[in-house]
Amino acid sequence: LGKYEQINQETRWATMEEIKSSSTKINLKNDNYPTAGIPILSDGQIAYVDGNDTHTMIFGATGSKKTRLFCMPILNFFIKAGESFVATDPKGELYARTSGMARANGYKTVVLNFREIGKGDMWNPLKIPYEMYHSGKKDEAVSMLNDFVNVISLQSAQKTNDIFWPQMASAYALANLLLLIEAATPEEFNVSSLGALCTNETTEKLKILSENMRYDTIAGINYKSVLTSPEKTLQSILASLFAMVRIFITQKNLTNMLSGNTIDIARFGEEKTAVYVIIPDEKSTNHFL
Repeated sequence: LGKYEQINQETRWATMEEIKSSSTKINLKNDNYPTAGIPILSDGQIAYVDGNDTHTMIFGATGSKKTRLFCMPILNFFIKAGESFVATDPKGELYARTSGMARANGYKTVVLNFREIGKGDMWNPLKIPYEMYHSGKKDEAVSMLNDFVNVISLQSAQKTNDIFWPQMASAYALANLLLLIEAATPEEFNVSSLGALCTNETTEKLKILSENMRYDTIAGINYKSVLTSPEKTLQSILASLFAMVRIFITQKNLTNMLSGNTIDIARFGEEKTAVYVIIPDEKSTNHFL
């Protein structure tokens, strides 16, 4: 009971002097800023900016000009400070209004466009784990593949009260990725190849292949846990698997977008980069990506 000491501390608003002393002073007429962040005090000529790694939540009702009065000015700060950023941009408005300024200031601009698929950059989310795996970082690569499988399984898992089927489908999907990472070329290791392995026709061939796999490999363990199931159980697992990867099989434009790379995520911290993620907010189909 005596372990914790009660501290009676005053809670109050910071004074003007305290705000100024804990912030970075910026002359808004300058072309370049020393840092970027939330402007917490300004007279229109001088701004005091919190340039630390702090979190800020902005609330505003529909039509309260959140984009115009907050999002666009803060991106202006980032660009003038030369700091990379990622902006979620549901309608593409931020890209339309700020990317020109970013490019004029030497930024590489990246657009992941899930609203008008095909009108933007290509991004293969499996590229980095493939490179890690073949550079000797196999544990890290497998962990990333497992994360990827867990993400794509979330949608199907939310539609059932029985988590057994999504879990078994995830094991099968992971086994397929581990098979691909060993056998595929860098260009072939993508969601299109994953979708091709998740069909009933391919399953029959994988049954034969798995019989010769070692039990002490991750792929072998996952294959044998699924493919040795009774036929009815296996068909239910395959149904769950198809629900997971259906989007990669039926939406060819999306699959093409995710099967190549026009960007190098690993360089985002090495050069000034502005990333705009244009993803619809009125439907959640692609939110898992």
